[in-house]
Amino acid sequence: MLLHQAHRSVFILTAHHSIGDGISSSFLVRDVLRALSGEHLEALPVIPSVEKLFGLPRNTPVEASSESQPATGAVGRPGTYQKDPRPQIRRLRLSQEFTNSLMERSRKEGTTVHGALSAALVLAGRQVYSEWKENLVRILSPVDPRKLLGIVDNVTLTFTTGQVSVEPCGNTDFWELARFMKSGLSSSQTHEGASFALELLTPAVKGLDIQSAAQLGLHVFKGEAMLSNLGNVRYDTTFGKLKLEALWGPSVLRGFEGDQTIGVATVNGSLRLLHTTFNPQPPLLEVMEQVLTTACAIEASST
Repeated sequence: MLLHQAHRSVFILTAHHSIGDGISSSFLVRDVLRALSGEHLEALPVIPSVEKLFGLPRNTPVEASSESQPATGAVGRPGTYQKDPRPQIRRLRLSQEFTNSLMERSRKEGTTVHGALSAALVLAGRQVYSEWKENLVRILSPVDPRKLLGIVDNVTLTFTTGQVSVEPCGNTDFWELARFMKSGLSSSQTHEGASFALELLTPAVKGLDIQSAAQLGLHVFKGEAMLSNLGNVRYDTTFGKLKLEALWGPSVLRGFEGDQTIGVATVNGSLRLLHTTFNPQPPLLEVMEQVLTTACAIEASST
């Protein structure tokens, strides 16, 4: 969808997750802007399956047996899945000064911006959501393995997912938690760790009926929240007379009750956060900003 004004336009991109991940959407936005600026685009190569990229044996599709299929009628969703399809979306921009301070402080503290954002999400979530206060909090983080696999910036589905669990009575020191969140993803960011997780998951999803697939999703991907961080955009944001001023997303939900996703992208030196949920609560992003501000001892940025 393109919303066009005299001096600016808003481009809303929707894509099925089976053909591309969040990074892919960023590349697609780039290529649209390249085409609009008059640049000639070459045809892209076909990317092999993620199993082949990781050197795993090919799995032949298996048809589910007739016994596992529902005999008649529609299959209802399990009770733990969200029934209202209308998500609520909020956004927050962190200034360049705030972003630079966060990056510098994260490096000094031996963690990453993603680790700091993860810690802020946990601590802010425990202020906003009562069920987070006394329960295990699991944060899912998609991991982009393109560098590990040596593939070009392309539209494909290659991400793997790491999960870090925080105990209800765990350490509440911000930077210790940020380092813990970073270290919890370390195995998912290696070729061995990502391929091992994929090797375990691939056979598990073969031949599943709808109910079994739903239950598998609940066990593997349920987490209290997902933090999907695209990082710095990997290209120049100027395209002839056009300039990419902001990139918001990813905005994706897994369909569970209480589902929370924070999409993160850094464009022109400024962090941008997008909160997507089925269950709107007090402003989570603003509380995250307060937590980050306190941790970094810097002034709050404008929204």
